[in-house]
Amino acid sequence: MSAWKTAKGPLCRIGVDAVNVHARIGAHAHEKEYTQMLRVSVELVTRPPVSDSLASAFDYACIPGIIAELARSHIQLIEKFASQVAERCLAHDLVEAVEVRVEKPSALSNGLAWAAVSLERPLACRTENGSGSGGAYVGPYGSSFKSSRIT
Repeated sequence: MSAWKTAKGPLCRIGVDAVNVHARIGAHAHEKEYTQMLRVSVELVTRPPVSDSLASAFDYACIPGIIAELARSHIQLIEKFASQVAERCLAHDLVEAVEVRVEKPSALSNGLAWAAVSLERPLACRTENGSGSGGAYVGPYGSSFKSSRIT
């Protein structure tokens, strides 16, 4: 992620790996009849917290909830699922970049299907101190997020 190269100050990397969720996912007719297991991993580049308090940090405990919420609506492509998880994470003021990997173990009889999406906060949306509160982010699927705290 190139956020490391454009940062004006220290950055942190945090992540959540292998969140398993049963999702309504798939483009084929037979995939719309039942849920399928997805395994989702998220890596974020964030601004460090200003204090030793969870209130000043990105709370990675919210990531499984974001994933579970998306799993309840039908999405055809794992690429779109990954992108929507990434957009929701990037909406947090402290997050500069995010990479989401979605694995769909049941998609192939001999192999593992997966998609990964990387998003960065555009430089124009960063303030002088590097935080994301300088503007709205518009994701690749047209979702617009004002920088805000995800809880």
